[in-house]
Amino acid sequence: MSFRGIAIPLTLLTVVALTAAEAEAAPVISVNGQDFESWGEYFASDTFRQIGRCKTPHEADPMRASALPPSDCSTSFTNPAAEYAPGVNMYEIPVWVHIMHMTDGTGNISDARVESQIQVLNEDFMAIAGSLGENGTPALIRFTLAGITRTANDQWHADQGTYYDTLAQDPNKFMNIYVCNPGGALGYVPFLPNGAPSLVGQNIDRVVILFAAFGVPGTATNYDLGRTATHEVGHYLGLLHPFPSSPSCDSGSSPACYSNGDLICDTNPQDIDLYGCPSTSTRCGSDDPLDNYMSYTDDLCMEQFTNEQIRRMRCTIQHYRPALTTAVPTVTSSWSRIKGTY
Repeated sequence: MSFRGIAIPLTLLTVVALTAAEAEAAPVISVNGQDFESWGEYFASDTFRQIGRCKTPHEADPMRASALPPSDCSTSFTNPAAEYAPGVNMYEIPVWVHIMHMTDGTGNISDARVESQIQVLNEDFMAIAGSLGENGTPALIRFTLAGITRTANDQWHADQGTYYDTLAQDPNKFMNIYVCNPGGALGYVPFLPNGAPSLVGQNIDRVVILFAAFGVPGTATNYDLGRTATHEVGHYLGLLHPFPSSPSCDSGSSPACYSNGDLICDTNPQDIDLYGCPSTSTRCGSDDPLDNYMSYTDDLCMEQFTNEQIRRMRCTIQHYRPALTTAVPTVTSSWSRIKGTY
């Protein structure tokens, strides 16, 4: 998984441009004053674990009543009603991608990388057969590329300043993704729409992704298959991490699991964030959701949203982001294409 409309301190992650002769002696990146020889070394470090893969804030707190009016997908409750299940309509979300690179060209990824990222989002949210997301459940949420902007600005590349006030394309109608170098994490969204509805549609409403983890193939070791964007878009549509901000095994039993933890009952409880690609883990007495897109495992290990996560996202679209999507009626032939080669 960041700030929620409230600024938080950002750690500085600097990519150092090297000549071939300098590459042997100089570090590739520096985080919080600590040097690393490669992305792989950084991602394997305690520094990365302390910063966290994702800086999106944890919204759920079972000890705090929601400040929002009662809703089926608030910050303290999920109602997985059948009316939110995929069926009649496919939601289509247009995406603007803003590439903020350094003046020396670092981070100026290609159009092909951008297009590949949109494809990965569709593979994961549509569970397209033959893709890494095929074992998931189709959410009937599809993404289209509306446009790309490119800006050479070292400050903006470091995720500093209010670049979104300059670059944002109507956040009510477009999902704005900013590709830069966000302070040591792989990505974040500044708030969950359910937690700050007054900020939805404002310029600050955005998704931020590390350029090295954006598109396929990325250059971020173990995070090079585009799943960081899948994870962050999950937050953008109201999902939480399957583990709490403070280690604990929240209830996995219905109905309590709809009002604590990640507010979802069909994701097994998990007490802490887990990295890498463990074959199995049962920290809370059941299999941890290691293959879930909202976990912290490596990209290759992620393959699904659960049915109730999908219902919460579609509920979030209906209640909090109604102007963002175009509802495209689905028919039987379209459904077969989704599980085929859509």
